[in-house]
Order: sequence, then structure tokens, then C-alpha cells
Amino acid sequence: MQYEIEYLGGHPEWGKPQNVNLTINKIRGYIDLDPRGFLVMGKGIRIHKENILNVSFENIGSRSVGKTVAGALVGGALTGGIGFLVGGAIGANKKNLSELFLVIKYKERELTVILKTGKNTEKIYSEINSLFI
Repeated sequence: MQYEIEYLGGHPEWGKPQNVNLTINKIRGYIDLDPRGFLVMGKGIRIHKENILNVSFENIGSRSVGKTVAGALVGGALTGGIGFLVGGAIGANKKNLSELFLVIKYKERELTVILKTGKNTEKIYSEINSLFI
């Protein structure tokens, strides 16, 4: 499935916010972020599922440790192993449903990629999580 969204920041290969096409390939297990426009073709970012550490509606840094741990435990009990992904959403108090935060592994570092997904946030969140089922 492909969505038109806004990349807000977080990846070292892209320095500024831009409009992108987000494609989730469930069969091959990756997410593609491709800038929209004729002059930027071929400058996309591919994130494989094994490099996705967390997906949430809320910035990881703004959550309390207790809520995160509680959410991960409940998420793990409900999903049988992918609780670290689902737990982030369950453990959050207030969700901003217009942005997604992807914590990814990039060259042995953890980065948070911020995506403004608007009205499709819950659908995109669900599709990204389906990569792990």
C-alpha cells in the first residue's frame, strides 16, 4: 500500500522535511520512503523490518519508563512476542494521531524518524506492525 505523507526528520540521509510516498511491502518486509517530485527520483530510503525497533504515535523521549514497561508487558501478553511494538501504543497516555515515530537501527545507531501521516496514521501503524506477523 502507498501513502502520501510528510517526512519531518530524523534520518541522516535527509536533512529537511519533505513530501514523500510511503510504501509498505509486506511480502518482502520493508518500508520505502520516496521523495515526491521529478528531480528527486532515486533518492529514497528503504527500511527493512529487522531494522525497525519501535513504532509509536508518541515521541519515545516524552514517555515515562513505567508506562513504557507496563505497555510492553501488556503488549507482549496480548501479541505473543511483538509487544515491544504494540506496547508503545498501549503504554502511552495521550496519542498524537497525526504523527508516527519509527525508531530504527541505522549503521549501529538508533534513530527516530518522524512521519506526519495525518488521517492515515492508525492504518499505517497497523500495516507496519503487520510486517512482524
